[in-house]
Amino acid sequence: MKSLLPPDDAYAALPRQIKSVIRSRQIKAALAVNQELIELYWKIGKMIVREQEARG
Repeated sequence: MKSLLPPDDAYAALPRQIKSVIRSRQIKAALAVNQELIELYWKIGKMIVREQEARG
């Protein structure tokens, strides 16, 4: 009986390609989140400094 899956190297490479795309997008997303968090913390720090300066 013939297999339904092609015994093809391209098919075997597909899961590796999918994993690579997923991993690269995960890294891209993590970098974007980190950038947003840095900006958030910087803004919070500036707000605290302004408040401290206003109080004396």
